[in-house]
Amino acid sequence: MTASPIPRIAAIDLARLVAIVGMMCSHLLTEFTVLPGSLVTTMTHGFPSTLFAVVAGVGSAIAADRPSRRGRDREAAGAQLARGLTVALIGVALAAMPTFVAVVLVPLGVAIMVIAPLLRATTATLSAIAIGLAITGPLLISQIVEHQGMAERGPILRTIDGVLFTGVYPVITWVVYLIVGLLIGRAVLAATRSGTRANTTANTTASLGGRLALAGIVGIAVATITDAIYVARFAGPALAAEIDAPVSIAIEMLRQSGYGTPHGGGWDAILIAAPHTGTFLDIVRTVGGAAIVIGVLLAAVGSGSGRIMRSWPVRVLAAAGSAGLTIYVVHILTTVLLTALAEEGVIEWESWDLPALAFNLVVLLGLGVVLVVTGRRGPLEAVIRWAGQTGASVAAKTRKATPAPRASKA
Repeated sequence: MTASPIPRIAAIDLARLVAIVGMMCSHLLTEFTVLPGSLVTTMTHGFPSTLFAVVAGVGSAIAADRPSRRGRDREAAGAQLARGLTVALIGVALAAMPTFVAVVLVPLGVAIMVIAPLLRATTATLSAIAIGLAITGPLLISQIVEHQGMAERGPILRTIDGVLFTGVYPVITWVVYLIVGLLIGRAVLAATRSGTRANTTANTTASLGGRLALAGIVGIAVATITDAIYVARFAGPALAAEIDAPVSIAIEMLRQSGYGTPHGGGWDAILIAAPHTGTFLDIVRTVGGAAIVIGVLLAAVGSGSGRIMRSWPVRVLAAAGSAGLTIYVVHILTTVLLTALAEEGVIEWESWDLPALAFNLVVLLGLGVVLVVTGRRGPLEAVIRWAGQTGASVAAKTRKATPAPRASKA
């Protein structure tokens, strides 16, 4: 079975590009020059990777839409599983290389596979699962981390534990982002179809974009205010008493990255919104950021059929965003090269932040130009498409091979 081409929505491709560039800045600028409290750090710490995950969820919804509407749910799930497995395998290859970057592709690929059975779940079911995991996930992670040293585990169990719960990008947290992406993707598809029927696609997607952006602003505001009150009145003083330090020092410690793990259990795992902690409020805050980016881009360019998409620069950027996986892999390979050069003493870490970022951006724009001119997809995106087609074909054959249940005799 040959899968139909997946429709492209320009705003989503551009959102993916924003996520990739944000991760580049996070890895290169803050890694090399370390700018605590700067605008660069604030805008790139935690937001880009989670936006990347949300956009992956949106892409999953778009990819599953056509086969599911034709009653081919099994094929849609098979394609999703195959795409996720391929992404994870690419991540395994990259993670084996020497780099200072925590590669997101293994947990992302596993999370893509995990949500395969949920592609046709109702909105209420998806919302309940996302909220439930956002609350219980950080509590579970904090318990696992707390008791991690009490039992000896082999390398396989430690690896599984790291991918699912205790790594920088735990799957249990990232599944929430992908489910949010699924819900946003469904809303985008519904708005696009509704606008097409009424011949008002731009207005319909712009309206959805405005609502998403507003919801994101409200989410960030609520998370920020709640976090500030809780840390100042409860978590900060409690930690200060525990470590015998000034409250200001304790609060500064609670503002640091958790590298995938909450700073504590109980209410700390719910109400502290520090970056990369995966707490409930951290998820609310980062989902809010993703909603703002996607919402603004939907309002600005919609699905990509308007006048703005006739602009050559916008077409190049959207094409580059459509090849996000390829660009991400090139970026990671750049960091591998920089790591090797720095360890050999050929370069100094601090001297290559802006040149390295500039190189990545040139590659990004160059690939965008090539894709616009040739009308082709990115090389790794072609691999992912082939994997999806193969997965769907295997699932279709499995369905045909399954014997129909016999009718019972009266």
